[in-house]
Amino acid sequence: MLKPLTELHFGEQGTIKEIQGGCAMFKRLQALGLVPGKEITKVSAMLLRGPVVIRIDGSEVVLGYGMAKRILVEAKGFKDLAAELATPKILGLAEVVLAVKDTEKAAQFFEELLGIKFLENFELATEKIKVKSAQVGQTAFQVMESTAPDSVVAKFLDKHGEGFHHIAFLVNDLSLWIKKLQEKGIKLVPAEPVVSERGRYIFIHPSDALGVLIELIEPNK
Repeated sequence: MLKPLTELHFGEQGTIKEIQGGCAMFKRLQALGLVPGKEITKVSAMLLRGPVVIRIDGSEVVLGYGMAKRILVEAKGFKDLAAELATPKILGLAEVVLAVKDTEKAAQFFEELLGIKFLENFELATEKIKVKSAQVGQTAFQVMESTAPDSVVAKFLDKHGEGFHHIAFLVNDLSLWIKKLQEKGIKLVPAEPVVSERGRYIFIHPSDALGVLIELIEPNK
C-alpha cells in the first residue's frame, strides 16, 4: 500500500513509487536523486508540518512538507527490512580518484577543459597525501598528490605515472562485505578495515578486480 513520505515513521524505510506533481517538481526531485524506484529512509521531521529529512544513497536531503507529501512510497515490512539489513549492498558511487604530481595544475586543467570546479581541499597526514575534490552529481571527483617520497601515492606515481588511482563505493555494512568477499577468496588490503572521520573503509586488491583498486566505504551513521 502506498502512502505519502510524510506518513513514514522516523527510521522507517521505503521505496519511492510515484511523484504527484508537475514537470518542474519532478526535475527538481530528480536532481536530488529522488526518482521512482529509489530507496529512502526517513530520518526526522519538524513539528507542525515542517521540513522532512530523508537519507538516500548515503546522503541526507531536506524536503519541504508540501513536496514530501507528494512523494508516494511503499514502506518496507519488518521482515523485508531485516532481510535487507543482513544483505551486503552498494549504496552509491562515492569517489573517482586520480593520482597526480601537482593537484593545483590538475584542478586547473579539468576546470578549463570541462568546467569542473574543485571547491574542497584537504590533507590526510597519516596517508601523506593532499587532495582537491569536486562534486559531480552525487560523486566526488578527486585529484591527489603525495606529500612525502615514501607514501603509497608517491610509489604509485613512480611506477605508473599520473592517472586513474581508484574508485570508491559506499556500502551499507562493511563487515558483511568483508565476509562475502573473503568467502570468495578476494584479496583485501589492509588486512583490517581502517577507521577514519568519514567512516570505515577497506580496499579490494587490483589483482582480484580486473586491475582496478576498489575502495569500499561504510559511512558514519
